[in-house]
Amino acid sequence: MYKFCIIGKNVNIRISPSSWTDKKGRYSVRLSVCVMHRRYNTTIGVNMSLEQIEALRADYNNEPYDKSKAHPNHRECMKILRTFHDDIEWECQKIARGEGDVEDINFSALMAKAKGKPGRKSPASRRTPSDVWLEFLTSEKHRRDLADTTLDNLRGFLRKLGEFDPDTTIAKLATLDGVTRYIEWCVSKGMSNRSAKNQHAYLRWFLRWCFRKGYCGNDFERYKFDLKTPSKRESLVVFLTMDEIGAVESLELEGAMDLSRDIFLFQCYTGLRHSDVMALRKTDIEDGFMHLTIRKTGTYIENRLNRYALRIVEKYMRQPGENLFPFLNMNSVELYLKQIGKLAGLTQQIRKVEYRQHEKCETAYKKYELMTTHVGRKTFVVNSLDMGLTATQVIEYTGHSSIQAMEPYISISRKKKDEAMNVWDEHGSRKNEEEEIESQIAELTEKLRQIRKGK
Repeated sequence: MYKFCIIGKNVNIRISPSSWTDKKGRYSVRLSVCVMHRRYNTTIGVNMSLEQIEALRADYNNEPYDKSKAHPNHRECMKILRTFHDDIEWECQKIARGEGDVEDINFSALMAKAKGKPGRKSPASRRTPSDVWLEFLTSEKHRRDLADTTLDNLRGFLRKLGEFDPDTTIAKLATLDGVTRYIEWCVSKGMSNRSAKNQHAYLRWFLRWCFRKGYCGNDFERYKFDLKTPSKRESLVVFLTMDEIGAVESLELEGAMDLSRDIFLFQCYTGLRHSDVMALRKTDIEDGFMHLTIRKTGTYIENRLNRYALRIVEKYMRQPGENLFPFLNMNSVELYLKQIGKLAGLTQQIRKVEYRQHEKCETAYKKYELMTTHVGRKTFVVNSLDMGLTATQVIEYTGHSSIQAMEPYISISRKKKDEAMNVWDEHGSRKNEEEEIESQIAELTEKLRQIRKGK
């Protein structure tokens, strides 16, 4: 009897009566909203008979109905539904343009607006992080052109804030005590010191935005993160050798596994991040050169592709679509990469160092367990250094922000270490050779003197 009302390709609304009635036997009008697999239930705030609800549903679907059986406030209810309908459709259009995510839609606020009762903003002293979160995400996404993974991390940070203290206000959180309590809570939940440091970075980012908006003070800046994290020497840089790349490339794969492997190998041969690979269009590649603006730093690069990368380009140039690679989100790629690494025999034991409070912890992993999309970028950097490229030259290909960002890779490049030690070996051999030549010259000089003396 009550069917779905289609709004868009990924959206539907269902109008139905509630499971309970009031004293007069009337039902509350229930709306079940589904937007891109996210569900939300609400009511329009009016009780009706089943016939009146059916008349409302039919009118909403542009179907004929008996006006004599309609509710006295039928027209007002229709206005609420249409406004709610249009606002959801507008939010979906913004998502399609890449200006937000379905998780950012505030259905409660849209329904309040449709009823003519827009929610009032809380005074600055009572605002909570959830009150301004959508404003923060929208503002920073456009200002910084945030990648999807960064947005996911920010949403995860907000969930942790909710677990920490659902009722905390921004003003209370933006104090030295508020930040200290949050970091102590993160550590108490079993986070490593590095993860807690990342949480502090997200919190400081959010609070600095709030400070610029006038939502809080800047007492939080007094907090200094002092928990020990792995040093550069202890930091783990996972990369593949050329032999391991060959093992991955030689696998017989199909479907999403094959696509994941090709995306990863393209990163190994170009040094691009996953977000830049997914944004790469076929028109960005011309005459063997790749023209691209790095999404994270805004750096423009124009690099010649090596023959390994061109071989992958030729494979996907023939496929339909504007982008070089069909879209595959990072989580799916990384899931497949671990399976691919296992099939390729990447079972080398790697020890990862972490600190939890003041305790140093070492955990052994097999290399395939640590396979991520960023391993492809690290692979390009380390192998390029091993092949003789300087750090400055590698930066021109990868778009790293500074030479300091290359230090972990330079320290791990075995070939560079060996070449550095060869300088000492060559210096010592040259010195011995010079001494030997000088000795031979002295002997010949003495023989020549004796010959001349004999004459």
